[in-house]
Amino acid sequence: MELPKILRIPAPPLFAAGAILMCIPGLLSAQAPLVALACLFLGFAVMLAATFQSRSQGPWSALWLLVASNLSYWGCYGLWQLRMAHMDSASATGIDPIAEILAIWCFFLSLFLIYECVVLVRAIFQNRKRIPSLIILLAALSQILVIVNFVSEIVDGY
Repeated sequence: MELPKILRIPAPPLFAAGAILMCIPGLLSAQAPLVALACLFLGFAVMLAATFQSRSQGPWSALWLLVASNLSYWGCYGLWQLRMAHMDSASATGIDPIAEILAIWCFFLSLFLIYECVVLVRAIFQNRKRIPSLIILLAALSQILVIVNFVSEIVDGY
C-alpha cells in the first residue's frame, strides 16, 4: 500500500525535519519538559519515516541517518549550552532535565546504530558498494566512542 502522491515527501527533507525536531529539546528541556519530550519522540518518528521513505535500504540511507542523527544530537547539545549561557543563575540550581533528554537520545542513537550496522554489514557481504559501506560503518561505530566519552564528561561535571 503506497501513500498518495501528495504525501510522498523525499527522504532528505524528512531527515532534516526530524533532525530539527530532535534538536528542540536542548532549548526547552527546563522550561517545557513535556514539549521537549514530544519534540524528541516526534523527531524520532519522522527520522524513522525518512529511513523507510528512502526505500534503498542501502549504504546511502544509512549515511543520511548517521549524518542527520549526529547533527541533531550535537545541535540539541548546542542549544542546551546556549540556553545555559543565557539563563539566570537562580534557575540553574538542581539537576537539569537535559539528563533525561540525553538518556533518551542515547537510546535512539543505539536504535539508529543497529539499523545502520545491519544495512552496512549486509551491503559489505553482498558486495554492494563495499568500500563506502565500510567507511560509513567505521564512522557509525566511532560515534559510539565519541558519544560515550562526551556523556561521561557531562556526568562527571564537564
